[in-house]
Amino acid sequence: MYPFKERPDLRLTNWNLISFCTKCHGKMHNRETDELTSLGEQWREKAIPPT
Repeated sequence: MYPFKERPDLRLTNWNLISFCTKCHGKMHNRETDELTSLGEQWREKAIPPT
């Protein structure tokens, strides 16, 4: 999973889209710095582009 600011070209790519509730989405990145948290990095590793 790549954040929009980092990879705007992937904003509508199915394998990069994950739906979270507001509470869980807030756990994926730091709201002040917009950097991914360790949990966000774990989800990123799960989002594997198709080959």
